[in-house]
Amino acid sequence: MFDFNGENLQVGDKVIVYAIHFSSKSYYVGTVVKRTPTGLLDIEWGNGKKERFKSNGYEYHRSSGYGRTSLYLEPYTEERGRQVIQENKRKCMVGWLKEFDYTKLSYEEAEQVYTLVAGLKNS
Repeated sequence: MFDFNGENLQVGDKVIVYAIHFSSKSYYVGTVVKRTPTGLLDIEWGNGKKERFKSNGYEYHRSSGYGRTSLYLEPYTEERGRQVIQENKRKCMVGWLKEFDYTKLSYEEAEQVYTLVAGLKNS
């Protein structure tokens, strides 16, 4: 599925973890935390999650089941790492903005938010 070769990865090297759950997909920056004698890679990603992968980038030994997340590895570059981190931060900010209780703002604060958002909408 992906062009990945983890044969030369060492502990501390970074990778991109590609997670697919139904139709949604997410990317994370992961770090190699262990390389087994047989060449398997333990990757820490997300909020401290650890998963084991084959050196070809596919998950190791997880049974496929309905509704579960599939994980794959992609090569890491500085540019791709920045993109992944920026997109994840953007998703967090959008979620925060959706959940913010704007009804508690004063008139002046609400006007400032409105002016800012209206300006973005028109650009």
